[in-house]
Amino acid sequence: ETPKSEVVTYTTELAILKTDESGNILKDAEFTLTGDGVKVGLVTTESFVEADEGAYWKLKNGSYTTIAPTQSGDETDNTDKYDIAAGKFDIVRTVVPTTGDRTTAVATIDEDGRITFTGLGVGKYTISETKTPAGYNTIEDIVFNVSFDPVEKTFSADNNISLGANNTLETTIVNKKGSLLPSTGGIGTTIFYIVGAILVIGAGVILVAKKRMGREV
Repeated sequence: ETPKSEVVTYTTELAILKTDESGNILKDAEFTLTGDGVKVGLVTTESFVEADEGAYWKLKNGSYTTIAPTQSGDETDNTDKYDIAAGKFDIVRTVVPTTGDRTTAVATIDEDGRITFTGLGVGKYTISETKTPAGYNTIEDIVFNVSFDPVEKTFSADNNISLGANNTLETTIVNKKGSLLPSTGGIGTTIFYIVGAILVIGAGVILVAKKRMGREV
């Protein structure tokens, strides 16, 4: 055997189920996934290290073998092929994570109310609803982070994104019906605040004027 080096790239996918507040499947929605995620590659390298109880012997050509040298003193003697002075060896494997290409995608909900984004690596992502089913309110953007454990070789995510089967991610996105109320501090409430303030000031001016007129009489 000779030392080896192997690179395995790991990515995951995110499966989304689209429903209303009652759990009914919703169709005709489109989502855009953007982010700075990168694919994770694990580089596994092998090296041989000296070990008194090792299972390998080093050959003079630089490779290693589990077959012990034969020191018979006759034509079956193969010690001339071995680096006897080097002793015995064992294999040590080292795993180092790397990063690769960035990913982004756009997709539409299918007939089953599902959508799957593939090729996700480690990083921060944003899900935007770029097309909303008729009669429903568009969701706010969902921001989440994907992490990877190089020891367990498993993915995980935050913000209600859970780990499903086969080391993939999943979540359910709910659309709600009804009118959206003006946000606090928005133009809808600001008008009421201004009108209310004018009425209060006007009442105060009238009260002061009446008091002055009373004193003058």
